[in-house]
Amino acid sequence: VWQIAQETGSKAAAAEALDAAETALRLLPGNKYVEGLAAHARVAAAAAHDQAGEPERAEAHLKAADRLAAGMTGDDYWTFDT
Repeated sequence: VWQIAQETGSKAAAAEALDAAETALRLLPGNKYVEGLAAHARVAAAAAHDQAGEPERAEAHLKAADRLAAGMTGDDYWTFDT
């Protein structure tokens, strides 16, 4: 869903992507893939709000994406158990 928001710049699509990402984060806490998708959704939402002339909301989404990304560090973060 975040990809549609990114491609269209639609605030409605961004809201849908954020809703899906937040639901996935609640259902799958600590899931690396979901965290990455949530960060993408936040960046897409930031872009949509920026294009709509809402820089404060865009900044809030970028800060949320930054918080998610800050947790995606370390040599072993992207090592997946099989």
